[in-house]
Amino acid sequence: MLIIASFELVALLALLINQRRGHINLGNGIWPLLVMLLSLLLITLGLQSWPFTGWLKAWLWVLAIGGILGGCGFLWLGYLILQQAWMYRHIRAYRRVNVTLVGMLIILLCFSSLILLQLHWPALIYLTVLMAACIGYVAFFWCAFGIAFLHYRWRNRVGHQRIAYVLVLGALLEQDNQVSLTLKKRLDLALSFGERQINQPVYVMSGGKTGPGQVSESSAMQQYARQDGIADERIYCENQSRNTYENFQYTQELLKKLEVPIQQGVFVTSDYHAFRAAIFADRFGLTTQSVVVHTARKKIWYGYMREFFSIMFNKWRWHAFCVSALILIVFLALITGKLSI
Repeated sequence: MLIIASFELVALLALLINQRRGHINLGNGIWPLLVMLLSLLLITLGLQSWPFTGWLKAWLWVLAIGGILGGCGFLWLGYLILQQAWMYRHIRAYRRVNVTLVGMLIILLCFSSLILLQLHWPALIYLTVLMAACIGYVAFFWCAFGIAFLHYRWRNRVGHQRIAYVLVLGALLEQDNQVSLTLKKRLDLALSFGERQINQPVYVMSGGKTGPGQVSESSAMQQYARQDGIADERIYCENQSRNTYENFQYTQELLKKLEVPIQQGVFVTSDYHAFRAAIFADRFGLTTQSVVVHTARKKIWYGYMREFFSIMFNKWRWHAFCVSALILIVFLALITGKLSI
């Protein structure tokens, strides 16, 4: 218990330091989740030494019911995510996410089959435990991402300070080079927000070409803003970026050339995309305040999953190392008898 308490103290200190620094990152979810899990483990171990066994049984029932409800919730979300993945299966930009989702589904089905068959072959038992470790690793970061996502939404407050610029993050265009419904919603919100300001902020349209024969996203957005009555001198295009990281990288360079204060602004995007965008904004010193377009409930979970995978893919070498180390540790514990099954 002393070792677990020490780990919890370290996690709590890391959480406080991370909050003190005020950066937007996944640590805002990892450290609170670690503190919560270690606290649950400490309570369980503490109740084992408690003289009244009724308390331990009640606590285990609470954990079991919570696990069942959580499992049902994950199954429901999984259904919604797979439903959206099937709808977007022909869109090339979503191919990597859809392939990853299918791979995870196959692993989960194999894991469930091994559990249900209850085969006592040592090789299959080892495989089941190793798969459980990998699934647990992904589930941990999925929950950490959710906590960090909610933390950002809670702290995202657009105050009454002077807004010098409104940055609109691009999205895929239609085949005829017209803005898509998603991008139209972002532009309508950005223009409505910008025109309500006392001063007249400039608009930065960020997005390059996404395919052969297409104009850049920023050019299509500029044309849309012109048709809405925005003067050309207030519209600036950043047409080099191909992803969210580059959106903020090239926008930072553009704002510095224009001598616009990079912290005095907001960016506009979809609600599920705001957290990952804020991570990159924070990295380049831009504003992390956002004005978001709300997504339908049925569609937001697929977008949420896309954002989760994008963050995981950004650190794929680190995660590959951690998963390999986890598999090695669990395997050694199994063959040496340190972990009994």
